[in-house]
Amino acid sequence: MTGPRTLLLLALSACTGLNPTPVDTDAADSLADTDVAADAPATLAELADADLVLTEVMLDPVACPNSQYLELEYRGAVPADLSGLIVSSSTQSRTLPGPIAVRPGDRVVLAREPSAVSGCYDTTVAAAYDLTLDPATDTLTLGDGALRLFGEVDLTTLPRQPGVAAERDDGDDTTWCAGTDAIAATADLGSPGAPNGACGDEDTDPPEDTDPGALLAGVDSLSPGDLTITELMPNPTAGDDTLLEYVEVLNHTAAPVDLQGLVLEDASTVAFRVTGHPAVGAGQRLVLVRDLTAFAAVYGVTAGAVEGIGLNNSGDLLRVSNRLGVIDEVDFRTWSVPTGASLQRDEVGAWCASTTPIGATADKGTPGAANTTCDAAADTDAVGGDPPADTDAVGGDLATDTDAVGGDAPPLALADLAPGDLEIVEFMADPSACTDPSGEYVELRVRTTRPVDLAGLVLADAVTHKTFAASHVVQPDARVLLFLSGSTNCYGLAGLPYTGLTLNNSGGDQIRIEDGAGRALDSLDYGGWPLTTGRSWERDFSGAWCLGDVDIAGTTDQGTPGVANGACPGTDTGGADTDRGGADTDTVTPAGPIGVDTGAHTGDTATASAARAHAHGVVFGGFP
Repeated sequence: MTGPRTLLLLALSACTGLNPTPVDTDAADSLADTDVAADAPATLAELADADLVLTEVMLDPVACPNSQYLELEYRGAVPADLSGLIVSSSTQSRTLPGPIAVRPGDRVVLAREPSAVSGCYDTTVAAAYDLTLDPATDTLTLGDGALRLFGEVDLTTLPRQPGVAAERDDGDDTTWCAGTDAIAATADLGSPGAPNGACGDEDTDPPEDTDPGALLAGVDSLSPGDLTITELMPNPTAGDDTLLEYVEVLNHTAAPVDLQGLVLEDASTVAFRVTGHPAVGAGQRLVLVRDLTAFAAVYGVTAGAVEGIGLNNSGDLLRVSNRLGVIDEVDFRTWSVPTGASLQRDEVGAWCASTTPIGATADKGTPGAANTTCDAAADTDAVGGDPPADTDAVGGDLATDTDAVGGDAPPLALADLAPGDLEIVEFMADPSACTDPSGEYVELRVRTTRPVDLAGLVLADAVTHKTFAASHVVQPDARVLLFLSGSTNCYGLAGLPYTGLTLNNSGGDQIRIEDGAGRALDSLDYGGWPLTTGRSWERDFSGAWCLGDVDIAGTTDQGTPGVANGACPGTDTGGADTDRGGADTDTVTPAGPIGVDTGAHTGDTATASAARAHAHGVVFGGFP
């Protein structure tokens, strides 16, 4: 590629002074030629199909709303005018007015809203291209008035992550990957107007990881509920409010997790992406603070990572997410926020003000340590299902509590659950022993410490919704089967029957569970998964998915409906040779589920990435 790379911003509205005077293009002259009779730039009709290429897409900015942009690279050999270029989605098209002068090697950035891009990304923008693009459904095309196509990109195939642009590899036009460079002073990643570099160099393990048997999952392996917000300090008094605020998260998975790339967002859509590869152990807590040094000096507590979200003292919303969606959120905008005390979440999900002093200060909280149990009188949230009448000293008892004091907690309603509290752990889309689809089933697991009433639960695929209206209480960590009516005659299983919803055997499908208000509790998309007739897909403790290998009820079909799933091949189970399929495989290098240490130490994900794929809220890979 020759010539300078410059940033050019295109507008639908007319603007003056943005484009250079047409440059003389005869062979003897240079770009600095000053003769009076300048040659005319090439028109779209004179360009080759490969002269204009879409090289970068930002459709989901986090740092600032409405900062969507597209980047094109001009690969022609002579200066050109792109007037009349037609940019189209699956449902809309826009013709760009001119003149739009470009030189060989220029990167042309089309911004949807100029003020948003210029203010957020420190980029001069003239106007918008005014086109709505849906990354979940749209195909983007570049053409001209003669119906010639310069390029076409299916946006649904591009890597999608909040605040991260999808970039085409500068050395391989067939490869796209997530941006890795910070845009201006924001936490968003991309390179508008600049070279993209090569894909595949990312290393998501912490540099210090040298243990080939360690299991360090990436943040994108987390499903809703795998990581929960357990403590917030919006209004500290022991020092500077902006330096001492903190957020505590708890890892509920059975393996350490690298939180690189975790996104924190508040009610005003201010977002911050975690960097520095902070790791949180299995069952452990990590404290994120505004200033590591100030926090340790005042509270005497070592925090694990930096976050840049300022929590409102009068109440706010905090959400944590990865590129697949929301992992957990807490909306405390209607709560009574204490001064000098954190809001803490206890083991049964109740929130209250902390009463434990932090170090030698007067502030109250337990950053990095287990939270105390909330008494009913101190419960600050507005969510039902808490034990309002229980007055014994421990408060927040489970439904199985047999003490003489009344008011023990009733089962949680679906409205009380956070995403991930009820998860999809197994499904059979293509049974063999039963007549398909009569043997289809979906298995759910309760991940709360209190029973859950499934009244109002909605099961949905890509086109159909089914509601289970009746009360059905499921105990903590128990499983419940949703089965297509008739399958019980084949497998002899008990659960909740439904009719009229069938799972696709080819081309994939979606499975989603919702509460009665349409809020998703868990979901997955198994498009592209290699379904095998008569075998279920199962989710193991690490979040990896693999095919079932245990016979069901004496049939030749395989799965584990109603009982715990085993570990998937390649999953590190702690070092012992107990992985499914025989010997422990955590020291080998072939691809496996994301987060499995494949023996390449700090380069694990680069080695195994080719065979990995993602679904919403789940990870699957290393297919048997």
